Amino acid sequence: MVEASHGCSADHPTANEAGFVTDVDSECKIADDDCDTTAATPRGASAVSVAQRTARGHTVGIADILRGRTPDVLWHPLFCTLFLMGFQQWTGAKGVVFYSTEIVVGVLNLTRSQVQHTPNSAQWVTIGITATGIICVVASMLLIDRLGRRRLLLVSTGGLVVACALVVVGCTCNAPALSIVAMFALKAAYCLGMAPIPWLCASEMLPYYALGALSGVACALNWLMIFAIGLLFPVLSKVLGGYLFLPFACLNAAAFSVVLLFVPETKGHRVCDIIQHHGRRVHIVLTARRSRRNTSI
Repeated sequence: MVEASHGCSADHPTANEAGFVTDVDSECKIADDDCDTTAATPRGASAVSVAQRTARGHTVGIADILRGRTPDVLWHPLFCTLFLMGFQQWTGAKGVVFYSTEIVVGVLNLTRSQVQHTPNSAQWVTIGITATGIICVVASMLLIDRLGRRRLLLVSTGGLVVACALVVVGCTCNAPALSIVAMFALKAAYCLGMAPIPWLCASEMLPYYALGALSGVACALNWLMIFAIGLLFPVLSKVLGGYLFLPFACLNAAAFSVVLLFVPETKGHRVCDIIQHHGRRVHIVLTARRSRRNTSI
């Protein structure tokens, strides 16, 4: 085996059944300026050139991805990306954004004359919730590279569970102050993690030969979920009343479990690292992390 300087491998890539050249380190070889390709032997130079043609010369469509006709196995990164983009709209935060004024009017029991007065207390609460979201998105930008994507997602989904439960308690126990504070907390928890991070997942988990097709699918799924929650939220509000946010608390608890078990950390990792460690069928990340630790020990 020929080795390049700084530990960069120059193994000869192989072809999979679909006819693509498979080399999980191809993007690493192209992006890593530390690899000394000029000092490689002819075999190493050939491997790098083939990797470059593989990464830059091939793009795949949705049909190819669904059939598994890709240079790498993308099922796990694809699952994580689509889950986060699809679930983003089912946290309950979008309902607060769309119908916060109506919710606050019901919580505060405002009369018709109070509602007709502009600006009223419900509108001021809505403005405050929006401002809270802006502040927390900026805070997320500052924290995302310090705490990591995975940790912020866990904080966000866990906070959303607590906030949704408190909204239910406040509405059913006639505690409007608690409900309003919980709505602020819900918006803050959402904007710290679930609002910005799903949009990063595609570019940080998927190789760029499949990025265009899968980003389009993820965005379409996200907008479809916005449409669905926009239609269902008023119906749920009428049916569930004060228990409106109880289903969202359960969904956020399920999302916390999915993030904990399946979503890998992408902070400080290149796409080729993600593909190398998670380029296979959907699997539990915690088990893989423990296995690697035991192996290193």
